[in-house]
Amino acid sequence: MSFMDKLESNLNKILVPMAIKLNSQRHISAVRDAFITAFPLTMAASLILLINFTILDPNGFIAGLLRLGTLFPNIAEAQQLFTPVVNGTNNVIAIFIVFLIARNLTKSFGGDDIFAGITALGAFFIMYLHTLLETKEQV
Repeated sequence: MSFMDKLESNLNKILVPMAIKLNSQRHISAVRDAFITAFPLTMAASLILLINFTILDPNGFIAGLLRLGTLFPNIAEAQQLFTPVVNGTNNVIAIFIVFLIARNLTKSFGGDDIFAGITALGAFFIMYLHTLLETKEQV
């Protein structure tokens, strides 16, 4: 047996049982399933972010290579259009994740999943508003 085979065998002996134990834990499974469900939104936000900072930013990598700033002098204004889209998508993903984690966890316990999701959203908005007010006071 080579060194890599021994290493792989030892890692499988250690990591696989830990992964199985973590995978069977309800709370971790609820978080995992929520992020898997929200992945399409995450991917869309990532693509928009990539376009925003590599192509539309005059100092971006692709814009610098192709000299898009000289070809399109108003390219920075186009970047301004996509910034709210990225921020809005991230905010929607946060709301979606909060709802889905509560819903998935309640499903695993056999409760009313929609009610739990709505309750989690209510708690999220209460805490989020409190956080926004604190940051505005500090500024």
